[in-house]
Amino acid sequence: SNGEITFSNLRNGRAATSEVIKIPQNSCSVPEPCNPYFVCYFDNRCQCPPSLGSQFNCRPPVASTCNESMNSAKLFYLGERLDYFALGFVSPFPKYDINTCKEACLHNCSCSVLFFENSTKNCFLFDQIGSLQRSQQGSTGYVSYMKISRGNEVLNSKIRESDGGKTVVLIVVIVVATILVIASLLYAGLWHHNKRKRLTKFSQENLEEDYFLESFSGMPTRFSYDDLCKATKNFSTKLGQGGFGSVYLGMLPDGIQVAVKKLESIGQGKKEFSAEVTIIGNVHHVHLVKLKGFCIEGAHRLLAYEYLVNGSLDKWIFNSTEESRFLCWNTRFNIALGTAKGLAYLHEECEVKIVHCDIKPENVLLDDNFTAKVSDFGLAKLMNREESLVYTTLRGTRGYLAPEWITNNPISEKSDVYSYGMVLLEIIGGRKSFS
Repeated sequence: SNGEITFSNLRNGRAATSEVIKIPQNSCSVPEPCNPYFVCYFDNRCQCPPSLGSQFNCRPPVASTCNESMNSAKLFYLGERLDYFALGFVSPFPKYDINTCKEACLHNCSCSVLFFENSTKNCFLFDQIGSLQRSQQGSTGYVSYMKISRGNEVLNSKIRESDGGKTVVLIVVIVVATILVIASLLYAGLWHHNKRKRLTKFSQENLEEDYFLESFSGMPTRFSYDDLCKATKNFSTKLGQGGFGSVYLGMLPDGIQVAVKKLESIGQGKKEFSAEVTIIGNVHHVHLVKLKGFCIEGAHRLLAYEYLVNGSLDKWIFNSTEESRFLCWNTRFNIALGTAKGLAYLHEECEVKIVHCDIKPENVLLDDNFTAKVSDFGLAKLMNREESLVYTTLRGTRGYLAPEWITNNPISEKSDVYSYGMVLLEIIGGRKSFS
């Protein structure tokens, strides 16, 4: 089926052990050892002719002029020293020169390939061919031409230009991709370095904060973040919103209800957190909110207070249209007195003088008997007993600030007394002192 004829001697019905004879002996001399227009070399290697490889990528656009004018085609030089197995089986046009042979092919509409033998001046015309083979006739042999359409020259040029453009685009894409990969790696390395640096700094700050809090005796219970997540059912019931975080209802494993204050921003709020833990953790008074515990874990800062069922004072004295929420004068008096006692304890009875700096109805909480308890010590300022005045940054809530806050003068416990006076007016009048 491949064009080879094989001879074998049979002996007693079996193939002889003598050498098998094949015709042709050269495997390149069979009709189709390679793809059409490929050259078969004697080491059974198939290769595209250089002329076709550089011009047509081994896909020659063979032309037929039978339905077109003769001028629509031209001859393309395939090369020399090329042979074809059928040259030994067809009759040539004898005594032609190369130009006459080329003219004959151009004027023959079915001619697609010509072979011209230099030594004999024989001209061979073929309408189609298969594989070629390397000639064994030394430096002579055949010269070969192929008929192609003239339009294919332009097309082929565009194809080459397109291939060249694609190559340039591919190179640009590879270069850009390489640059992006390198830039991404550099960015990732820099980001990782900065992250480690930030984490190291953050861990150092946390360690210093831990040492600071542990230096105080009698501190409340320290909870883990998971403990408070479970206690608040993943912070599902929100009681209110403060200046540095939200407050959620929770219940400890022993059944005691707590109000968990969760700081929602770390940074400036870290100072307020530490201040609140150290102050409330070391002061105990019936008119001050009790701190049940706290949490410092990674970026989490939480405080667990005793839960006061009646909430903050502002909900009872402002815009209350419900008769059930109306406070009688005796209750209002006791609330005002309890708040004053809590402030007096902070100012006069603690080891260090504590200026609350943010007295307002929202920071006065009420238990089930309407006993007033001062809360939210995040902005509190500590003063030595021998100090009567201290400079500090502006803190507090508009409408309750003493004049010295506005004029940048030093403050004292009298600043809390001024704020308390504003709260007292609101308790009596039942409306805010500012709008």
